[in-house]
Formats: sequence, structure tokens, C-alpha cells
Amino acid sequence: VRGRCLPYGEGITYWPLAEMVKAQAGMLETDDVAAEAGVGKGTLYRRFGDRWSLLRALIEEPERDFQDAVIRGEPPLGPGAPPVERLHAFGAGLLQLLELHARFILAGDNVPTGRYRHPVYAFYRMHVAMLLREVLGEGTRTEYLVDSLLAPLAPEPFIYQREILGMSLDEMTEGWQALADAVTSARSPDEAGTAPGARSACIDGFSASNFPVSRSICL
Repeated sequence: VRGRCLPYGEGITYWPLAEMVKAQAGMLETDDVAAEAGVGKGTLYRRFGDRWSLLRALIEEPERDFQDAVIRGEPPLGPGAPPVERLHAFGAGLLQLLELHARFILAGDNVPTGRYRHPVYAFYRMHVAMLLREVLGEGTRTEYLVDSLLAPLAPEPFIYQREILGMSLDEMTEGWQALADAVTSARSPDEAGTAPGARSACIDGFSASNFPVSRSICL
């Protein structure tokens, strides 16, 4: 079984992916992590501060890989595809990430600052907002729709739909993409009865100092 190293921990050895599966099944105990890492429980708390910070650290790598693919990967997820195609790819990619790590992400979202204040959510929000502005233009309506599209991509509704309702990943992806199509094709009240104008907006770049990726880029 391939292992992965706990971040920020000098001397901390590999924690097998089998333990991640165990953690996702809701059986994570700090003592187990410390034993598998070959360190004392106190070392973990000194490195990470609390259990929630540890959980966030364990999912940081797959989240960073996904962000990297959004920023500089191949289209349609990465730059170069039309905004609606990129939006479809973003939703499909994030649902795939949740398929692998939803319980981890849900536990990590229980930090005191909450999901919405975390840099990962800020990155997702900025990316979806950029794509929607290219289609719908600026405005508070667009800002509202950004969060409306991100809401079903949270771990809690994902687990509910996947495990309780029994939806397949394909069904959830098709459903979310249909929602995205409905949002991007909707016209504002001001445009009702008229031909939609050709409006676009873009973000030229951003400083990644507040985000898990580490350089200024152009989305």
C-alpha cells in the first residue's frame, strides 16, 4: 500500500492510505494516527494544534492538486475552454474529489473558522465567480449565483445524496451540470423580452499568497 507523509512533520513517517480509508469510515483516532506515524500523540498536537487542523492537513494535498489542475491544467478544467465547459469540468472534478475524500473534508470543515472562511472555499468561489461573470456579467445577482452553485458541492449534501439517496456519481455530475446550465442560461429581469447582450468579464490574475497555491497566476 502506497503511503503519504504527514505535512509539516520532520521525522514523521508515512501514514498508509489504508488509514485514510479507515478515517473516512469515521473511525479516525488521534492515537491511531500517532502510532502509524511513529510519533507521540503530543507531537501531533504540537505540529497541528488540534484534531481539525490535522484533518485539514491530511486533505491539503489532494485539494492542492485539484487547484493546480484548475489553474494550469489541460482544458476544459484548466484555461483554454469556454466558460460553461470549464464550469462543467470544475463541478465534475470537485465531485470526484468528494467521492474520494468527502468524510475527511466534512470533518476538516468543522474548524472554528468554518468552511466559508477557509482559503480553499475562497479559491473555489473566485474561480466560479470568474466563469459566471464571463457569461452573466457583473452584479449582485451573479455573486448570489456563485454560492448557489457551490452549495451542492459541499461534503454534507454530497454524502446525503450519495449514501442516503443512493445517487451514482454520474447522476450527481449530470444533475449539477444541469443546474449550471440553468444558471448560465438564465437572463436577468432587465433582459426579459430582449435579446441578451454580449457581456463578459474576467479576472486578469490574483496573488496566491492567501491561498494554498503559491504564485501569482492568471485564471
